[in-house]
Amino acid sequence: MTIAENKCEYLVITNFKSDLKDSAKKDAIILSARVHPGESSSSHVMEGLLTILTGDSQKALDMRDKFLFKVVPMLNPDGVITGNYRTNLAGFDLNRNWSTPDKKFHPTIHFAKKMIEDLGKSKNITLYIDIHNHSRKKNIFSYGCTGRGCNFRLLIEIFRPWKRRIYLAITYG
Repeated sequence: MTIAENKCEYLVITNFKSDLKDSAKKDAIILSARVHPGESSSSHVMEGLLTILTGDSQKALDMRDKFLFKVVPMLNPDGVITGNYRTNLAGFDLNRNWSTPDKKFHPTIHFAKKMIEDLGKSKNITLYIDIHNHSRKKNIFSYGCTGRGCNFRLLIEIFRPWKRRIYLAITYG
């Protein structure tokens, strides 16, 4: 629940018909959007991702066979509902509170981080994508970590754990 007691929904997308042993071995991919309420086009990108992931294409079937997706389409529902541009109801930019989220003032980040940490205890988290948009940059771009442990080569190869490549491309702008 949020500060205003709105729900912060999340989805689990995978092939639920998989053998239990195979399901336990699946890597996880986490997707989230709308931590900044004013970045409304990130909802359009998320909608496109959900349409692809839940579709009937062979690529979608392959991705659901190989991965467990946890998706939080809107990390800041209070801010979206009230029309804030960057903050939640308590005036916090939630994207700046991942290190030590407070359960009272940043509840959606607190519980999203807990979900990620709990998931990481039982699965390899291959990728986390937090969808934003920029007020001045156009089309698709990405920022990435530059600190220790970041492997950009891994990001380039991320969807190649099997012989056939799977591409997930979203464009807007």
